[in-house]
Amino acid sequence: MQNNFYSSLLKTKSKILILHAEDDWLVPIDHSKDLTKFLKEKRFKKYPEVRLVEFHATFGLSHNKIYTHKEVYPLIKLV
Repeated sequence: MQNNFYSSLLKTKSKILILHAEDDWLVPIDHSKDLTKFLKEKRFKKYPEVRLVEFHATFGLSHNKIYTHKEVYPLIKLV
């Protein structure tokens, strides 16, 4: 399943924004860092950017509260 996911992302012609909280207890932040690096290296250079935004652990956003942070929606508008 992961190969299908990566393959789909490689074909995505739009900007990709990855949001991750440092204190995520389910998915290690290194997963998002690795994914970002992979996409930046393997996607066609003509495709729009891939961006990772990390939220510091002091925000207490964990795995499923990023949407509650006041800066999320302005970030989405910028991308």
